[in-house]
Amino acid sequence: MRRLGGAAAIAALVLLMTACTPSEPAPTETRSSAAPSPTTSPRPTVPVSSYGFGCAHLVPQDVVASALAPSVELDPAFSYRPDLSPQVWAATSLGGLHCTWSNDVPLTLLEGGTPIGTERLAEVTILPGSHADWDSFYERWAVDDESGPWEDSTTLGCFTTDDGRTLGVCSINFLIGDSWVDLLVYGPADNAAASDEEAAELVTPFIEAIRAALEPVATAPRFAWGGQVPGLNTLPTDCTAFATESELSGALGQELVYSSAPKKRLWNRGVASDDFGAPDCIFSLAASDSGRGVLTALPGGRWAYEQMLESLMSAGADIQTVSIGGLGARDAFMDCGTEPWPRCSLHLTVAGHWLSVEVYNESSFDDAQAYGVEELGAQALAYATIAATNILALP
Repeated sequence: MRRLGGAAAIAALVLLMTACTPSEPAPTETRSSAAPSPTTSPRPTVPVSSYGFGCAHLVPQDVVASALAPSVELDPAFSYRPDLSPQVWAATSLGGLHCTWSNDVPLTLLEGGTPIGTERLAEVTILPGSHADWDSFYERWAVDDESGPWEDSTTLGCFTTDDGRTLGVCSINFLIGDSWVDLLVYGPADNAAASDEEAAELVTPFIEAIRAALEPVATAPRFAWGGQVPGLNTLPTDCTAFATESELSGALGQELVYSSAPKKRLWNRGVASDDFGAPDCIFSLAASDSGRGVLTALPGGRWAYEQMLESLMSAGADIQTVSIGGLGARDAFMDCGTEPWPRCSLHLTVAGHWLSVEVYNESSFDDAQAYGVEELGAQALAYATIAATNILALP
């Protein structure tokens, strides 16, 4: 299942959780016995939207229904599997928004077996204070002979199959004020679009609703939370601080090296990750371009780890907690699967941060080099244990 539980379970979670979700955040007041400082204000315990509203304010439900399907609704945070990545929440940690809407049908391209045309999903990430990065992005990707529907927007690209059923996605990036919006819409229209042009026409009101909601506040500054405050909630960005290449190689039983993500700043989530100081440690065999895995992290992201874990548990997921020295009983858990390929992720919270170690085979097409899920899980645990030990030892 792409979403991790039924609507009733998630709704109950939202009512029961004491910490608010990042889509509808609210500051938590802190009190101190010391005299208040005129230059210091209480800090929230979760990110606060720079726009003064959350995901529910972006698109009216009637517009969601007409652009996608009447069964589509706003997802709670962490109910969409790709959202179980620390870096997805870097934009939120800077005062932006990350929102998904869906009809609870797995995406064909992600899990297989779903009839093409039945899945409906919209995913948007909004990053404030991004004018300079948008200019660089737009200069690189703008097409000379095709203009977007608005100034400072890419073309609205939609792709459908010849038989009229929606296969791919509608996508658009645009800048409004200082806010960079990245939107993907899978399966637009309840009765799949007959052409690319019709799909674009159907999703345009969804995009216009986002623009209308943002327009009055689109120049809102980034909210200085977490890693943007010197000395508070920061993590090293040098991958060897988590594990040296020698330690990494020993943990996975192969000679491995770290590699970079050179295109990271070519989309708004990559910009957010860089600016928030979120590590991105891809590792691979020394003589190969194919990765064996990645360590990602969200500085100061314990709030997100805890909400993710509660969401998974309330949705009935089979949570496999693991024991790592120096961490609490619920501070690490394993998430493994075989679709669309074998992989294991170990999520852990260390010193107030959220770390995720994902390990997979170098190639899903080479059975001779393939590890089973149990072996991948053992490798992820070995690497995560080293990373936790090294982070806990930092001054």
